[in-house]
Amino acid sequence: MRKQLASGPGSNFRFVWSGMVVRGEVVESGPGGAVLTLTCELGALPYTAENPGLRLQVLKILTKPDRSLPAHLRLRPGQRLEFTNVTRFDTRPGEAQLIHGLMVILLQMQPYLALFHGIRTPACRRTAMRRA
Repeated sequence: MRKQLASGPGSNFRFVWSGMVVRGEVVESGPGGAVLTLTCELGALPYTAENPGLRLQVLKILTKPDRSLPAHLRLRPGQRLEFTNVTRFDTRPGEAQLIHGLMVILLQMQPYLALFHGIRTPACRRTAMRRA
């Protein structure tokens, strides 16, 4: 059973990274461990008429994900693309360890997120800025 951490910088949080809203959650996992999950919506799957090359790239990643990437991409209802990263900590992270873990994850994700930068719609960008 997963249990949200009650102490520390907060078990649920949200921030903007590279113009995208990223949601985070930290939950207890096993004896003294924790799991950090980061999720962000990248936008809609591009239509073939808009950008056929990018659509093919995205569909290829959805069907044959790159296992070397620290996250996965999935297609949500409404043809919305969602990016998720799950990181496990052997011990319950303090604030400094959590921030360090976040930065490592975000820097690793950056090239992957850059590929999908073009699919975000203006509405997604406005939502990201409004929620920040």
